[in-house]
Amino acid sequence: MTGADCGRSARDSKWMQKSYALFQKNCALSNLSSSALRNVLIIGQMLSSINPDLLECVAVAAGQTLGSERKPVIEPPELFALLSEFRQPELRRSVALINRFLLTLGNQLKNVPPEHREQ
Repeated sequence: MTGADCGRSARDSKWMQKSYALFQKNCALSNLSSSALRNVLIIGQMLSSINPDLLECVAVAAGQTLGSERKPVIEPPELFALLSEFRQPELRRSVALINRFLLTLGNQLKNVPPEHREQ
């Protein structure tokens, strides 16, 4: 990523914040539409921050496992067969990535204000 790209991201983020503030100031928004607009802006920021190469890897992996033409496995593998797959560094790398994501998600959920938590 070049310095110009970093500046563009900061400008885009500031533009989105200013746009949201202006829209909220000039329109009478209900809580629902305000939340919807915030969600759209957050999703936009999230999508712009994803590395396209990583997203391509995810898409290929999903296509090869979920969208494969192979006959589905009728019988689940034995426990020993599953454990033996953990010898593969690719599997361990993927499990570590999922664990890191879940840990980060859990830390973020601790910061959710009580009024936004489900009862």
